[in-house]
Amino acid sequence: MKFILLVILFFVLQLSHAQKTDIDFGKPRPEDISLKEYAKDKSAGAVVLYDYTKVSFEYEYSQSKYIIEKQVRIKILHNSGVESGNVSIPFISTYNFEDLQKVKGVTINPGDGSKPEITEINNSNVYKTKEKKSYSTLKIAFPNIRAGSIIDYKYKITREALFSIPIVYLQQDIPVVKAVVEFDLPEFLQVKQEFVGVTKEKNTETVTDKYLTFKDGGREQFKGYNNKYEFSDLQPVKNEELMYGSMRNYWKRIESSVVAILIPGAQPEYYNDTWGMVGGSMRANKFFWGQITKEVKIKELNDAVSKIKDDTEKATYICNYVKNKFSWNQEYTLTSRDIAKVAELKTGSNGDLNLLLVSLLRHAGLEAYPVLCSTNDYGIINRSNPDIDEFNYPMAMVQVKDKLMIVDAAEKYESCTILPQKIMTNSVYIISDKKGRFLDVWDADNKQKQNTAMNIVMTDKAILEGTAYLKSYEYERAERLKKFKTNKPAFEKEYLTGDANGVGFTAMETTNEDVEADVFEQKLSFAHPATQTGEYIYFNPNMLLHFGKNPFMVANRNFAINFQTNIQKKLFVKITLPENMVSEGLPESKKFINSDTSIIVERKVTGTENEIFYTLNFEIKKPIYTIEEYLQVKEVYKNLYALLEEQIVLKKKK
Repeated sequence: MKFILLVILFFVLQLSHAQKTDIDFGKPRPEDISLKEYAKDKSAGAVVLYDYTKVSFEYEYSQSKYIIEKQVRIKILHNSGVESGNVSIPFISTYNFEDLQKVKGVTINPGDGSKPEITEINNSNVYKTKEKKSYSTLKIAFPNIRAGSIIDYKYKITREALFSIPIVYLQQDIPVVKAVVEFDLPEFLQVKQEFVGVTKEKNTETVTDKYLTFKDGGREQFKGYNNKYEFSDLQPVKNEELMYGSMRNYWKRIESSVVAILIPGAQPEYYNDTWGMVGGSMRANKFFWGQITKEVKIKELNDAVSKIKDDTEKATYICNYVKNKFSWNQEYTLTSRDIAKVAELKTGSNGDLNLLLVSLLRHAGLEAYPVLCSTNDYGIINRSNPDIDEFNYPMAMVQVKDKLMIVDAAEKYESCTILPQKIMTNSVYIISDKKGRFLDVWDADNKQKQNTAMNIVMTDKAILEGTAYLKSYEYERAERLKKFKTNKPAFEKEYLTGDANGVGFTAMETTNEDVEADVFEQKLSFAHPATQTGEYIYFNPNMLLHFGKNPFMVANRNFAINFQTNIQKKLFVKITLPENMVSEGLPESKKFINSDTSIIVERKVTGTENEIFYTLNFEIKKPIYTIEEYLQVKEVYKNLYALLEEQIVLKKKK
């Protein structure tokens, strides 16, 4: 973490923050009003005409801040683009890390005469939501939006300068006609910049003389550098289902890292130019490494651990203790203010809980370290960019004999003995006593594993009666158990009754929901009416398979697929028929695989005069598929969903 300018100096740094853009806010240009379509993509429903970002630096009496100023102008070209009139502005609200200010917006429509009709946003158009406890979003619903409208909005974010300079993203999910980015930074802030996926079309640099005014009245001259970059015709990039990485990895952007602070008259400070320096800065951080070196005494835990001789059992016990006795307050932090306070309150952020866990493991005599992670929804770690902003989540690591365990203490329902799903296929950075190292996270043995067995008796009144046994293992266990424990009605709707083929069950029993076990069992008793049309009866034997909607419907993809884990789902169904019914031709047994046999779909159906035996096996044996492999994945999934929709048909005997 870059604790920028934590030097014992008190001075005032004054930089100009007056926002001067190329277009006047709320005053459309004639070409903005007359634009009917975007020449490079005539199907575009809306375009960003102008996207301006300015990043500047402010330091006053030991308080350092970044100022981010934005102005965006969007043209609604067709009715399909009206949704672009709903704008979201995300910001980090925990500890008031980012302060969103001076939000203004207008809708501009062509008037009856030469003067356009301008409508300003008001409080009824603006509301704030809490996406996660640490993050908020200001949402603006612009009024009077229709084809031909222009929206203009601007705002300012003040951000504590504790982390890297904010990344400036240049692309959006609609085309950007022009983007302008300014960096107004002092010369003593040595910055490394990387233009990812984009080439600077125009660069203007302005140098001005500025002064540091010290508290004792002294003054020191320095130079301020304003660099202005321009980009044009940036094509849209949109999110895709089960995408490898996040949009953070694929949008064209400008990444900036502070590598040194060279204040006149002060000791030079050097920051994260290498991963070794990243690790060093975290070991020097009292809110990170300083916490895991604290010894927190919990008598109940210490008494239990003292009786355990095996290190693997000891590590597992401590991990489960923190998961079960402490609660996550839904806040996200990389650090902890005070793990002793967390131990007292029994609640804290993900950073609090995981650093507390590392401390408890270390003071129990185990080899344990904190781990910096990028969760899959945050994106793939760029190892060529040594920067703390590559990470969004801390976890705990413990090495026991030849087994390495990575544990997320904030994820109560995931077993301590399997790697956290949210970082599978990604990398983590382990901060050890002397150095850091990367580790690729993958576990081929543990998977999303679900076995379902159903014993169905069809009554002569076409009612499906019987019992179903569902066994959820590993990552499937964690997912289902979490939903079962936190929201049972939602669990039932998602896994049992919500699908079009869902089952109406009369009773449910569960096993192992309150203990650390390999399997979470669900037993259902059900009485479910089959569909009748004249003398024919229909029912779907896949009623308890949970697949949701087919995620691979688009013709082509732009990004690789990431399932995160291997997957195995097995279904076995036995149907006993009444004397007054007979099967009207059973579904065919079928098998579908891709070229490397890593995806398998196999259905087998057999029967006798009064019994039908139905099995379906679905397996994915690798997590990541390239763009080139997409069409094969799509084809297998098309066949899978066709099987899932196919029904068994019975006929009443005459």
